[in-house]
Amino acid sequence: MQHSRPIQRYTIAPMIRTIVPHSEMHIKNVAWEPLITLARSPAASAKLFGPAGQANPLLIDEFSGYIRQAYDYFIGASHVPGTSGALLHYYCALQLAKAELLLSNSASILGVAIRHGLSHSVTNAADPALDYLTVKDGVFPLLYQRRIGSPIPIGTRIPIKDLLAYIPEIGSEASATLSISSTYLPLYHALLFSDPEVWSGIVALGHNINTSTISEFESLAATTYEEVQPPSEWKRIFGISYRALTPNVRMFQAKRSYPDQTTIDKVIGEQTAPFGPSLDNCIDDHADAFFWPKCNGILMTPSIARYVLMYYLSSVVRYKPSILTPARFPEYAWVFESFINSSALNIVTNSVDGITGQWHMYGVKFRW
Repeated sequence: MQHSRPIQRYTIAPMIRTIVPHSEMHIKNVAWEPLITLARSPAASAKLFGPAGQANPLLIDEFSGYIRQAYDYFIGASHVPGTSGALLHYYCALQLAKAELLLSNSASILGVAIRHGLSHSVTNAADPALDYLTVKDGVFPLLYQRRIGSPIPIGTRIPIKDLLAYIPEIGSEASATLSISSTYLPLYHALLFSDPEVWSGIVALGHNINTSTISEFESLAATTYEEVQPPSEWKRIFGISYRALTPNVRMFQAKRSYPDQTTIDKVIGEQTAPFGPSLDNCIDDHADAFFWPKCNGILMTPSIARYVLMYYLSSVVRYKPSILTPARFPEYAWVFESFINSSALNIVTNSVDGITGQWHMYGVKFRW
């Protein structure tokens, strides 16, 4: 394997330039603050909608209303113990999705009795390991298109069990109880300089990473990157603690270098473009991004998986709550309850990202 280009200097840089770092930890007030500001300030909302908001002030009114309703549902859910809170948490997610879609699909949302866009066959539901949802017309395929950038076919079946591998905050529970491992690949990024040139560099780390994840990452990376032997000081270059355990380290450098006066947006944007929506916000600063492989041939990210799983649990809570009793499916009951406790706030953060067009990361103290 070839060595990396000589590196004279470097700077740690996020893989997506539109990141908003928060030094505060990921707690309710911090996560909701950007949305509450938009809901309470017509001027702030107007900036999001631009000329469309000026032409139709009802857009801003409905947008603010959806956010206020979502917050009320979220607060209400915090007072409901166990898995029963899934119903209110889903309605929170649904209202936030509608607010987000007003920015791109207002004709489908404004004043329209739009359906959920997901369907659960309650009659056939018996075992979560075999259960699935079906994509229908409605909110979900519109939200998928907006966040992923490509459509999801109507009629697509999404197995519930597969979603659990795409929700990192319950990775330990899913692995311990159901032997389902997270599929993501943590990535660290830096801009590397050798006067008068600059290029993008990536380090991929992981414990027991799924081979299909590696293969998919390599296939996309090969478009603009080449694998190289990491230099001896790679931890310092990529801002990784010397105390960190770093198995299976692999480094990739961009095939193309740029004059060092090139804008950072251009250098990073052109080199990481092949990854598309497979690069997703990891919410905290444990990495610069997570790479997610496809799920049964469908592009899948945590923001989509969380939304879909919360819909499923809201359906089960309403129509077949026996599935969630520990007596029937103790492992799934535990994982689902952990999901509600751990992911409800992340769903809000995903909506903040989708509405503002920026990645918000929390507890950031050492990177950038």
